[in-house]
Amino acid sequence: MNFRKAAFLAGAGALLLMPAFASADFSWNFNTVVSGDTPGGTAPWANLTGTQSGSDVNFVLTFNNLGSPSSTEFLKQLDLAYTGGFSGSTLTTGSSSITGTTFGSLTDAGGHYDVKIDFSTPNNSNRVNPGEVVDFTITGANADNFTTGLLHINNTPGQSGSGKVAPGAVPEPASMAALGMGALGLLGRRRRSKK
Repeated sequence: MNFRKAAFLAGAGALLLMPAFASADFSWNFNTVVSGDTPGGTAPWANLTGTQSGSDVNFVLTFNNLGSPSSTEFLKQLDLAYTGGFSGSTLTTGSSSITGTTFGSLTDAGGHYDVKIDFSTPNNSNRVNPGEVVDFTITGANADNFTTGLLHINNTPGQSGSGKVAPGAVPEPASMAALGMGALGLLGRRRRSKK
């Protein structure tokens, strides 16, 4: 089998397998400062995963920020952007760290969001501190429709005492497949030019 035919078959196989790797689940690393202070420690300061479970989305928010002087930092608020509308959606959780939820259009740090989740801020055991995890579920939602988030971290080092961080860009599987196909094409072209 010649190289051109092998490259074509490998590319076609990769494109056929892509739907198997695509899922409704997502994972965001909050590693980009949008406004305010840069949190202590190293990015990513937090991670949010969303997993489709029937008609609901289960979330796990992990506050990774363990570096000094971040030990006194805590989470204040999480905003989520959602395409489409929430119709009868609710937030359920067993965590006493979540003190309120608002569904509806809001603007924060120049971005548009559709749900706001408030966390406990008094200095007690309900605060979300570095190293802690908060689980919650949004009912009647589709994980594919969540597009970005904004996380408020309070008691940060610096002038304002708080920072707002968002997920950085993550390449989607189709983009990675296209880059791989381009690399295969360049390798094939280089191999032909050496002959």
